[in-house]
Amino acid sequence: MTANWTINDYLDPCNLPQNLASAFPGLVEPLIDIGYTPVLYCGYQFVNGINYMLICKRVTLAPCFSSTLVKCIIHESLPVHGLSHYHILSIEDLMGIY
Repeated sequence: MTANWTINDYLDPCNLPQNLASAFPGLVEPLIDIGYTPVLYCGYQFVNGINYMLICKRVTLAPCFSSTLVKCIIHESLPVHGLSHYHILSIEDLMGIY
């Protein structure tokens, strides 16, 4: 195929803040046939909790293996009874942005 990007197979997972590293696998596990590996931790912002921005390598497992880079925004809620909750706000394909 022409004009398609080939993503580096050797992108190493990055280190995430401990709380986010613990929550990340549970957030992406329900996304069937897609694997996400955080490769760049970009930062955070305080907005009624915390938003985290990551660049992830996304691998589609079915019907064929293909990979791309995505920007992933994850929200951590303000703690209620000492517990924070996490959810994915957005996943945006970076390969189509110019």
